[in-house]
Amino acid sequence: MLVGHLGRIFAVVSGKGGVGKSTLTCGLGIQLAKQGKKVLLIDADEGLSCLDIMLGVTENMVFNLSDVLEERCAAENAVYSSPMGVDFIGAPSAFGEIDQEKFMSLCGELRKKYEYIFIDSTAGIGRGFKAAVACANEIIVVVSADAVCIRDAARVNDIIDDMDGEKSCRMVINRFDRRYMKRKDIRAIDEIIDETGIQMLGIVPFDRKIMKVGAPLLKGKAASACGRIVKRICGMNIALKKLKWL
Repeated sequence: MLVGHLGRIFAVVSGKGGVGKSTLTCGLGIQLAKQGKKVLLIDADEGLSCLDIMLGVTENMVFNLSDVLEERCAAENAVYSSPMGVDFIGAPSAFGEIDQEKFMSLCGELRKKYEYIFIDSTAGIGRGFKAAVACANEIIVVVSADAVCIRDAARVNDIIDDMDGEKSCRMVINRFDRRYMKRKDIRAIDEIIDETGIQMLGIVPFDRKIMKVGAPLLKGKAASACGRIVKRICGMNIALKKLKWL
């Protein structure tokens, strides 16, 4: 990382839970780390943390995000290296412990040390969501292709626009299964873009193996899709895969 260069901060958000937001956060971070990028994941899902399990660092953890914000420890003491190649700060164990102003100040310092920071936000549009969005330069809205999630994503986009219309906001359709499109159980891709008003960043196919292990995989269709997404994040012109290959 060049001296004086500030890293990019992404808030990974969703209108509803259960869309695989945390798994996607891990997947994107891992793929960037594989490219030699310096990456930090921050679990801001107060009281419902899971990134530590996915990254295999639970047994090493002593301090978390609230310890840093409340100055019970220095930031570097709450940063843990993972076997996946990314660094990690764990979520507070209780709700309501993330102070937005303190979090923004912390992220401002951390972006001097990392090229990419991903904040895994709480689901929904509450206090934790607003803090994550306020800290980020760019927003990734994670959706599944069902009507409820799409409506919630459109609402999330409106709220982000009201908070700061200058922030880049892009969408990832996660756990996509093209078989359901034939049965019209889910929306077509163009419909999702039109209904949410959010620019498409990528589509990650459903992978049953991820459901079994409860963590991102280093190989497979989902991992490859995350690899294509991070190339787009890095500025490469990578076309969306044809749905028949997902």
